[in-house]
Amino acid sequence: MDPVIFSDDVWETLLRELHVDAVSRRLLTAQLEDLYLDLVALVRPDIILEIGAHEAEFSTRCRKLLGSAPTIIAVEANPAVAAKFGAAASSQGVDYRNIAIARDKGPLKFNVPVGADGQTLLTQGSLHSRTFDQEVNTIEVIADTLDSLTKAQRKADTTFALWVDVEGAAMEALTSGPETLRQTRILYVETEIGDRWRQQAKTESLVETLSSFDLVPVIADAYRPRWQRNVIFVAAELAKTPVMQRFVSRFVQTALKDLCRAALPPARG
Repeated sequence: MDPVIFSDDVWETLLRELHVDAVSRRLLTAQLEDLYLDLVALVRPDIILEIGAHEAEFSTRCRKLLGSAPTIIAVEANPAVAAKFGAAASSQGVDYRNIAIARDKGPLKFNVPVGADGQTLLTQGSLHSRTFDQEVNTIEVIADTLDSLTKAQRKADTTFALWVDVEGAAMEALTSGPETLRQTRILYVETEIGDRWRQQAKTESLVETLSSFDLVPVIADAYRPRWQRNVIFVAAELAKTPVMQRFVSRFVQTALKDLCRAALPPARG
């Protein structure tokens, strides 16, 4: 049985026909995140990695869901973000580290956009620069590779679950860990459709690269349809199982029901 891929293109057609607003698009993304947590509970990986962690919401949710068993590591490149959220995440049993994940170790330039109000946008820092003019604060961060990060705890039978949200630098982060990817069972990754970051890899390139590690896409959202999508990848043998088909089908049915409800006019009293 081939994996069922319900793509962002399908979602986009449905959302357009239903005249669904941005709030409902965010609902779809939230449901995708919940689906991924369900997959984490199903797979029970030995090590969970959140790359581009910010406040480490995914990591802390995993800790509450799975208890003390798995090792959970959250990495955040921006030192200001790490200083703000690291202690709280650590108190929840997450190994929170202030590093970037990239192909090269050592100091790297990290670009933090500045908003119209002159404040830095802490959720949007990247190793890349924007494709359009925008003021940025460029800082120096320390980088490590994904394989170096996992080396001390990685054994031949260790399994991984990854969450990657690194603003256009997903290819650099993931390909810095070929050994880790070979042992990854599930992966949630923010990918780019449009040109937002210089030297970024688009979704199609990530799909092709990850296929060489037997990771296949099974479902995506349509949160920012012109330039960004979130995609869940799973190990190829897992994608073919009936249980995975049921997970994806249940997600699609629930999401469609909620989106149709959101598109209906409010009932008259």
